[in-house]
Amino acid sequence: MSRAVFDAPVVAAWMVASPVTQNALALKSAHAPLAPSYIMVELANVLWRYDRVSGLPGDSAAAILPLLRTELALTPDEALIDRAFALARRIGEPVFDCLYVALAMREGVPLVTLNRRLIAAVEEAALAPIIKLRLDGRGEVSPTQCDGPKPGSPGGPDLGSRP
Repeated sequence: MSRAVFDAPVVAAWMVASPVTQNALALKSAHAPLAPSYIMVELANVLWRYDRVSGLPGDSAAAILPLLRTELALTPDEALIDRAFALARRIGEPVFDCLYVALAMREGVPLVTLNRRLIAAVEEAALAPIIKLRLDGRGEVSPTQCDGPKPGSPGGPDLGSRP
């Protein structure tokens, strides 16, 4: 099975019904999901907000997080932070979003995201392949299939070493 980095909005669609849930689940079946450990903070916040607005039965909100930990191969943020910071400075996107890009680049796998600004920035810089999920629920594989300049290569940015 191939692997891909999934960001928080896509993983949240596994838990909470949305227009992209069906495709998000299909991509989860097709790709072993990877994520920086920071995703758990984002997902806990999504669950907290959803529980406040819609209410979840009993302790189901608290039971979801441990389940997600078993479904995601988590990488410690510390292993990605230097590269994520360099990427944030280069492409002008927040460091927490660049954690996902840094992991995709490090592992040489696609990033699965709904984040349009991040998609545009990553594609413009030709950093990593992207699997886009459209809000209407259709999945689309990005035509950007190159990794861009290799970190530390002549002419390429120094984005930190690979652990």
